[in-house]
Amino acid sequence: MQYQDDAEVIRILARGVNPTTGELFPKDSPYNHPRIIRALYNALESIPKRKRSARERQAANLANGLPRNAGLPWNENDRILVKQDYTEKVPIQNIAQKLERTTTAIVAELKRQGVISEEQAIRLSARYPFGQTGNKTAASSAAPNIETANPVSTNRSDTNAQSPQRNS
Repeated sequence: MQYQDDAEVIRILARGVNPTTGELFPKDSPYNHPRIIRALYNALESIPKRKRSARERQAANLANGLPRNAGLPWNENDRILVKQDYTEKVPIQNIAQKLERTTTAIVAELKRQGVISEEQAIRLSARYPFGQTGNKTAASSAAPNIETANPVSTNRSDTNAQSPQRNS
């Protein structure tokens, strides 16, 4: 897309580099004046940004060591599967691996659907490092499986009744 090519030229100019030669501009060049640099960056903000496709986002996720579907919208089939698997006591890590999402995303979706309570979500989230993908690591495999220790209930009063009481 032409806009993206133009944006890259402006970005290079704003860094004080000649886009055709790759050489730095001399100190007295107008491209090294703070007001010009600020104007170039402001111009960059007005160029429309192209939204990446789902495939591009998936490729970027994999390149960054994230699960393929991290940060992508959930489809209805995955929403059904996460609830069904959790109800059948499939461990969170296995669900994350199957759906190619982070364990954090699985916990958040279960909470969003009302399958687990806020308190359960907090306990589950504390059990997994941010962004964990479901691949077994020494730390994750040594941790007890609390997600299967908590009974599944869509009734929040039942869930709260099963939670341990804190001593004040």
